[in-house]
Amino acid sequence: MMKTTSDSIKLVIFNNCFSNGQAEAITEHIDCAIGMNKAVYDDAGREFVAQFYSAIPFGNSVQNAFGESLLKILK
Repeated sequence: MMKTTSDSIKLVIFNNCFSNGQAEAITEHIDCAIGMNKAVYDDAGREFVAQFYSAIPFGNSVQNAFGESLLKILK
């Protein structure tokens, strides 16, 4: 599915435990993917995604949104 729709998909977030392999594999078809390399609690996963997607509309790059979101859930 990702391969056939890769023209319109720019970013995928795998918001589940140990998904870094999936994220790495999908970058063969899309520009950017985020995966988790460890177990992640549901609350932390939801908070990360909420923070990440709220940072993007304010002009943050994916890298900056990722860093800010990660810092906020680690506090």
